[in-house]
Amino acid sequence: MSNEVTIKDNTDEVLRELDKAMERALLACGMEAERAAKLNLRKSKAVDTGLLRNSITYALAGQEAHIKTYKADKLPRWERKKRRKKGEPEKEKQSGEYIGVAPGEVGEKAVYVGTNVEYAPYVEFGTGMYVPGGSKPWHYKDAGGNWHYTKGMRARPYLKPAVTENADKFRKIIESELKKDI
Repeated sequence: MSNEVTIKDNTDEVLRELDKAMERALLACGMEAERAAKLNLRKSKAVDTGLLRNSITYALAGQEAHIKTYKADKLPRWERKKRRKKGEPEKEKQSGEYIGVAPGEVGEKAVYVGTNVEYAPYVEFGTGMYVPGGSKPWHYKDAGGNWHYTKGMRARPYLKPAVTENADKFRKIIESELKKDI
């Protein structure tokens, strides 16, 4: 009678499955952070046209964004008012697109959440006297020749809280995905 033991090395298969589970977890975390950031914008009443909200997306390192294009839901408030007053029809709404890939290399264990809308940092961090080291109130002339006075805009953070306030949820998502296949 022979006592043979056969050992099979499944390391490569286990590592492949672990990578797949981690990618699913990162995608789920990105989706959750996107949802939370959009909700934060709504709660802070920082939505006028919807362009910023609709542009928020996520991407794995070295890969394309989850969405390719985005569009405002409506024209800016001031333009809607002007067009109604003149009896003009609405014109095309603002839109944008994502070109290229997120920072990092494909396979890197990272997900990026954000937007490429030009004014997004001003909403997140504020402007003028409302930011540390910011400027004093100022006057400016708009395209119509009208003068305005402003102190700036208070910050209405939406991205940072979407991540920091959901850290436990992200941990649970990752644990859940890793337990499924390992």
